[in-house]
Amino acid sequence: MDGTFNENDLSRVVAADKAHVWHHLIQHKPFEENDPRIIVEGKGMRVWDQNGKEFLDAVSGGVWTVNVGYGREEICKAVYNQMMKLCYFAQSAGSIPGALFAEKLIEKMPGMSRVYYNNSGSEANEKAFKMVRQIAHKKYGGKKTKILYRDRDYHGSTLAAMSACGQDERNAQYGPLRLISSACPIAWSTASTSWALSTSRVATSALPPPTPSKR
Repeated sequence: MDGTFNENDLSRVVAADKAHVWHHLIQHKPFEENDPRIIVEGKGMRVWDQNGKEFLDAVSGGVWTVNVGYGREEICKAVYNQMMKLCYFAQSAGSIPGALFAEKLIEKMPGMSRVYYNNSGSEANEKAFKMVRQIAHKKYGGKKTKILYRDRDYHGSTLAAMSACGQDERNAQYGPLRLISSACPIAWSTASTSWALSTSRVATSALPPPTPSKR
C-alpha cells in the first residue's frame, strides 16, 4: 500500500462513517463499541483498511463487482478519456461506446438482438419483469402475471426481485411481497417438472430452461 497511516489519520472518516453511513449486508450493533472497517486502497486482488491491514479480496469488491481487479491503469485511462468527452446521456439517445459495446455483447449471445443497459442485477430483473408484464397486457389481457422461481433462488434486493426470491430469510421483514404474484417456488431437484405447470397465468420464469442430462 502507498504511504502509511498513524492511528489518527482517518479518525474523522471513521466517525463520519459510524454516524452517517448505512452499510449493506451487515449488522450495525457492533459499531456501537467497535469501528467499522474502512477500505482505503486496492491494488490487483488486494485491499487495505484504515489500519493498514492487507486483505485478499476473494469476493471481488464485497459483492462480486470488481472482477477485473483494482488499480488497472488502462481502465482508469479509458474511463477518464470517456468522461472528459461525454460522461453521461440517457438512453433516450445513443452513444458511441454504448452502441459498440452492445454489438460486442450480442456477438456472444446467440438468439438475442438488443441490449438494455442497467446499473445492477436487481434493476435488470425489475426491467425484465416489467417487459413481460407489458407483453402480458398487450397479448394476453394482463392475465399472465406469475413469475416462476426455484427454492433458494436469489434475483436481487429490490421488492419485485425479492418477490422472486426463494430465500425466506432475506424476505422475512419486508412483506407482503406479492408485487409480481410469484408462483410457488420450485425445488432445484424438481426444476425439470416446472415446464409441465399450467401456463394460463405464467408470464415468464426467473430460471433457465432445464438442460438435458448428459449420459
